[in-house]
Amino acid sequence: MIKGLLIGHGKLPDTLLEVVHSIFGKVIDFKIVSNQGCASEQELSRRVDDALNRLGGGETIVFVDLYGGSCAKVGNRLLERKLPVVVICGVNLPMLVKYFSYRNRVNFDELVELVKKAGKEEIKTIEG
Repeated sequence: MIKGLLIGHGKLPDTLLEVVHSIFGKVIDFKIVSNQGCASEQELSRRVDDALNRLGGGETIVFVDLYGGSCAKVGNRLLERKLPVVVICGVNLPMLVKYFSYRNRVNFDELVELVKKAGKEEIKTIEG
């Protein structure tokens, strides 16, 4: 199973996971980390490392809420460590729905592309 980690600001990770649970029920091999209450990026990095350790390794999509913020910087450091992860910034609910719907049905590279495509294509303007 392709694992997932969501890193975000404040209560956003908790809220997104709560919505995921309402759609899919209890999920496994997916962790969240918030920067809420972190005094430094180092503390956030420790939280992320702990979450990755609890996931047990393997191919992981790391969802980050905001490109360029502290959460993205910590995600970028994961890439420097040559871990089997892809970091995708700008997480939204359609991306997570696609991830949970397909993570057991396609390979890692295909899932990354499906998730990115869903995130982009679901941004629409509704005009009357």
